[in-house]
Amino acid sequence: MKTPGLFDLSGLVAVVTGGNGGIGRGIALGLAEAGAAVAVFGRNEQKNQQVLSELKKIGVPSIAVKVDMTDRAGLEPALQKVEAELGGISILVNNAGNVSLSGGVLHEKTEDWDSVIETQLNSVFLLSKLAAASMLRRKAGKIINIGSMYSFFGSGLIPS
Repeated sequence: MKTPGLFDLSGLVAVVTGGNGGIGRGIALGLAEAGAAVAVFGRNEQKNQQVLSELKKIGVPSIAVKVDMTDRAGLEPALQKVEAELGGISILVNNAGNVSLSGGVLHEKTEDWDSVIETQLNSVFLLSKLAAASMLRRKAGKIINIGSMYSFFGSGLIPS
């Protein structure tokens, strides 16, 4: 494990939503390299296990939790699993995202729109609220919300 002196996260527990691929995977591995125990939240079990094996090679405690961010009822049990296995949550990275490539608002299906809102707004709020309660008990913690360029402007092909 490589732990840069100015960025030592040893003893901290981090949760990364959407941590089984892309940017989330990179964040999870970076937090592990800095010494944090890492929990990856993702709905694809195969990808979860691939990242978990990479985290284990770094040598920090880590788990992968299969959870769909649109399943509100699954969020609290997922966080409880992290706290039971790794300890109190110090860092929450809300990174999970999805997009509906519908070709524009006139082609957008209501269920696709609902999935985007549930993943990128509702789950971020609900998970942050749950994690903040845990962090408050220990009087420490950070919540980091990741957004795409479409957080700032729309697209003719992607309703936002």
